[in-house]
Amino acid sequence: MLVAMIPDRGRGRLLRPLDAFPLTPLGCLALAAGWLAVREYGRLRQDLILYVAGYGVMALVGLSLLLVSATAIVLRLRWRPPTPSDERVEAGAVVATGFALPSLWWLPFVSLRWQWLAPGGVAVRAVPDHGRLREEVVHGERGEHDRTLRRVVVEDVLGLARVALRLAQPAARTVLPARGRPPTAPLLQALAGGDAVSHPLGPPDGDLVEMRRYVPGDPMKRVLWKTFARTRALMVRLPERAVSPTHRTLAYLVAGDGDEPAAALARVAVEAGTLGSEWRFGADGSTEDARRAVDALLPIVRSRAARAQGGEGFGPFLARNSEFGAGRCVLFTPGRPGPWLALVAAEVRRRPGRVEALVGIDGVRDASRAGLTRWLLRPEEADEGAPLADEVDAVARALLAAGAVVTVIDRPSGRLHGRFARRRAA
Repeated sequence: MLVAMIPDRGRGRLLRPLDAFPLTPLGCLALAAGWLAVREYGRLRQDLILYVAGYGVMALVGLSLLLVSATAIVLRLRWRPPTPSDERVEAGAVVATGFALPSLWWLPFVSLRWQWLAPGGVAVRAVPDHGRLREEVVHGERGEHDRTLRRVVVEDVLGLARVALRLAQPAARTVLPARGRPPTAPLLQALAGGDAVSHPLGPPDGDLVEMRRYVPGDPMKRVLWKTFARTRALMVRLPERAVSPTHRTLAYLVAGDGDEPAAALARVAVEAGTLGSEWRFGADGSTEDARRAVDALLPIVRSRAARAQGGEGFGPFLARNSEFGAGRCVLFTPGRPGPWLALVAAEVRRRPGRVEALVGIDGVRDASRAGLTRWLLRPEEADEGAPLADEVDAVARALLAAGAVVTVIDRPSGRLHGRFARRRAA
């Protein structure tokens, strides 16, 4: 339990000196108890029952130690790294890696299990298949990896002996962020100033002449209640856009804590072609701007390594593309505040009304239950997933105060988050 609370990197360093020692704490205790029973009670006090029991316990520990050590040696000698591969997978999807080990069903008392030390955040499952255990994994986050380091544990069923092997495999793997459900509302509308706008910084809204079906997040004041009473179809009025569509869009992904849903929104936007016919995409950690969907995926993946420098590349990105056009800039941001928020807000203030911020979240957590959840669940279960509602609210408030148009989108459901969407529309 204490080892499970240590981060992945520190856990690997802690387990390294223990991997080669074949006896577990229970095995050491059983061996000491058997030796004590033989020496103190069996020989000195002539207790034949404890004398035989002590030798039996030490023999059991010795047998477990022999079987586990021999199995580990054979596995290590027969291990051959497979041919290096280059593959592209998606986070959250079950992937068969091709790695397999014998199930050891014919060997009594010995079992196998393994985990990934690098990359971290990967759930591993061993699937029995004709006498072998074939590996299936699920990546938790996007990333770019060049090797796989596994920790294979050989142990007896009683927990007396255990030996761990570290098997390194060169495998270039690109993990894309999971898309989630398609948004129920248009993801974004890249618009530029048109001839019907009296002031370039004014709101690009005209009369309420258009209609569409209601989606979560729409303001209730725009619901057509008479139409609903007559047709039972919940419709809302939309203001006509007093602007003309732009063919040039700037898009940028901000890296930070909890940025996986934002990366998924960025992937959906570039793959679905919602950025327009001509666009440029940038992300934290990349100095080159992408102009095609196939080129934008790699900066999205690599931005995970730039979380400590989140937001620092937004200003240089806008400076590089200052002559690209006067269209809006689409910003994909995390749902948790961090050092990136002040940097991004400062750049947004210089361009009021031209930045549309899409905040990606995986739902929200109630602050009153956060502390209880942290104590009842394992650390990896309590920390993953949704940010706190106050955190999302802080991000939305800061970007709104800077002059951005803010939309909060929930990745699992694809819906606009009602609470924050109403704030945007108010």
